[in-house]
Amino acid sequence: MSKHHPYPNEKDMIVRVMVGDPVANAWLWLEAYLENINSMIDSDEGEHVDMDELIDTALSHVDETNGWGGDYISRGGAFEGMSVEPMFWEKLAVLKEKPSIAQVQHGHFFSCAC
Repeated sequence: MSKHHPYPNEKDMIVRVMVGDPVANAWLWLEAYLENINSMIDSDEGEHVDMDELIDTALSHVDETNGWGGDYISRGGAFEGMSVEPMFWEKLAVLKEKPSIAQVQHGHFFSCAC
């Protein structure tokens, strides 16, 4: 289980989505986004990205105290020229319950291995 997963089981997630819980809906959006990202990776370019890597990498760009700008997700040339979907930052803000994340224009954190 992901350390970022806000729900311990699938049944809890279904109930929360049915009642319109914004955190549950944000999680589902992020799961779909992650699935799309992973569909771009060929088996010779590396392993799939997991939710922890996606969230930790994004948060490394949000934390301005790190002094270096953040990490990048790179899988060969799979993400060359790719930028982060703007809605990603809004969903991450809801998931982490930190509205300030969505209020700042963050850069991308996908990179080719150039």
